[in-house]
Amino acid sequence: MFYKIDSTRFSFREYWWCTRSPAVLVGWLVKLLRVPIPSSSDDPSVDSLQPFEVAVEALPESVRERLQPLTEELAACGFQSPVYYAIDNTFHETKIYRAVFSERSGRAFACIHYRIWSHSHPPKHVVFPLFVSEFNDGTFLVSSAGKPDFEAPASCRVNRLLGAKTAALWTSHQQELAKETARKLVVPVRTADDVRGAVERNHAVLRDFHLKRGVFKPLTNAEQQRALALGDSVKASTASGLQHAEVLAQLNQIQDKRTGWGNAVVILVVSIALFLGAGAARWSWKIALLLIPILLFHELGHYVAMQIFDYRNVRMFFIPFFGAAVTGKNYNVPGWKKAVVSLMGPLPGIVLGTLLGFAGIVLHKAWLTKVAMLALILNGFNLLPVLPLDGGWVMHATLFSRHYLLDTGFRALAALALIVGGAFSGDRVLMYLGIFMLLGLLPAFRLARIATRLRQRGLPPVSPDDQTIPTETAQVIIGELKQAFPKRVTTRVLAQYTLQVFETLNARPPGWAASFALVFLQAVGGMAALVFAGVFLLGQRSDLRNMIVAGATSRAQHKLVCGPDRVWQGAEASGFSTAAHTTLIATFATPAGAEKILPSFTNALPANTAVRIFGSTLMVALPANDAATRKKWLAELELVNTNVFVAATNFPAAMALICIAPNTGVAEAIQ
Repeated sequence: MFYKIDSTRFSFREYWWCTRSPAVLVGWLVKLLRVPIPSSSDDPSVDSLQPFEVAVEALPESVRERLQPLTEELAACGFQSPVYYAIDNTFHETKIYRAVFSERSGRAFACIHYRIWSHSHPPKHVVFPLFVSEFNDGTFLVSSAGKPDFEAPASCRVNRLLGAKTAALWTSHQQELAKETARKLVVPVRTADDVRGAVERNHAVLRDFHLKRGVFKPLTNAEQQRALALGDSVKASTASGLQHAEVLAQLNQIQDKRTGWGNAVVILVVSIALFLGAGAARWSWKIALLLIPILLFHELGHYVAMQIFDYRNVRMFFIPFFGAAVTGKNYNVPGWKKAVVSLMGPLPGIVLGTLLGFAGIVLHKAWLTKVAMLALILNGFNLLPVLPLDGGWVMHATLFSRHYLLDTGFRALAALALIVGGAFSGDRVLMYLGIFMLLGLLPAFRLARIATRLRQRGLPPVSPDDQTIPTETAQVIIGELKQAFPKRVTTRVLAQYTLQVFETLNARPPGWAASFALVFLQAVGGMAALVFAGVFLLGQRSDLRNMIVAGATSRAQHKLVCGPDRVWQGAEASGFSTAAHTTLIATFATPAGAEKILPSFTNALPANTAVRIFGSTLMVALPANDAATRKKWLAELELVNTNVFVAATNFPAAMALICIAPNTGVAEAIQ
């Protein structure tokens, strides 16, 4: 049984041991946020070491060569009869080899520990000697020349000499052992069977300690199956004499991954709920609810196009504060299909918006015209030639993917445009997106350069099944990637980069005529969105001015019934004449609300004030220089209404009066 290593349960000290630089602050933040990261350890994450015992002949030649110098040094110290272990933990991309030796006196057993972590490229190799003595009370003394990575239980006292030579480490161990044996007895280890028992008992102490604190956790059935499949794939690639076996195994897992309908539906529903909540907090519930069907229709166009072109694992989801997206996998798609997939979102949305707009004008449905204009604006904006908008991907597929310098320059301009646009508009989401694109510019440059170079070499990209990457092609791409990314890059990232390069090879730009047609279609769609949005705006101005004026002045709209105004004026008041005064203005939901509050005010207001009701609005005129009275009655109004403000000679209030007449003759009479 293998265990999963849960990095979120690491101690802060263990994060420091792994990093030993200011970058540990990032690790500590990741721990606090409980975000798991790929991990490996010198303590084998297995239930028992016994199933992993092997003969020396079963060890790879390179491993035997790596163990040989330390084996000779241990022999000089009196250690002999090694027992070998080989643990291939594919789930954590870790291989651990151990050679364990007994000694004639039986005071300790020695171990050569060799760990290879293939998670990154190049793989991380760790090899060091250690000595272990077991005592009759179940405790252990461990002397190690390796760096610490995991905490040790209280029953294991660690004597650590980083990088010490074997003889010096053995001398130090004996000195520490002399201190311990003054109080307790050593369990002798003289034979190979003694070694096996002592090794197993020491491992059990470490295993139980890590299980108790949650660092080791049992794998789920799905994780076990994935680990087994990954291991089988690595073994098959190695047996076939293929290079880059670990990357090929990860590549196969990514290509073979399938997602079910249930998972896709859950992701869509949850993301809509998050989008709705975030939209309500940032804009309003009405706007968020209005955006959802418009975005759904837009993304449905992408979804249908991907299904037609045999994309796999197609998913639709919403992104809070940003919009929605559809993702899918197909590594053999030419450039013209990619451009069509990008256009199939905004173009149908523009057509639908146009139809809804005309319907709204004909039927005199203002809300329908609002929906149409919003659909036209969103879909027209999406056709702008800037990544990651759909228009940007159309331009990339038809023009900028032809050479890696064009590709990189286009991405750089898009990132800067997003950062500048976000800075001027105050939209942090755009700024963060631009910064993220800028950080990914160097890897994108390297990948595009590799794809351009391989395309010029005539590397055959398309696989027979039109779905997967040919092994020979993958081998060539992985070799190029390892040269382009010499520093530590994980095997899974290398596999993902391989598929990106392969996809770019297949995304051959269309011919110039087809490219012109696709870009022309993009431009026509953008112009149509702009023109029809203007038409519907003018259409609204012809018979729905009240909505526009209300939107420009106030969110509320109130009907005014013509008739005499309700006015009360104190004996000493100048009222609403031209004399300087301050007016308190409270607008209620209905005229009845203003009428209801009027008696309580006229019975208590001073003699130098006046009150008027205009429709749903209550206005109180006060002397301009009486601050105390103004504060008192402003507080009184705010107790009964939240829509209250103060108007004065230097801060006037404005209103819009709108009359809609059945014909021109009546309109002239009203005027």
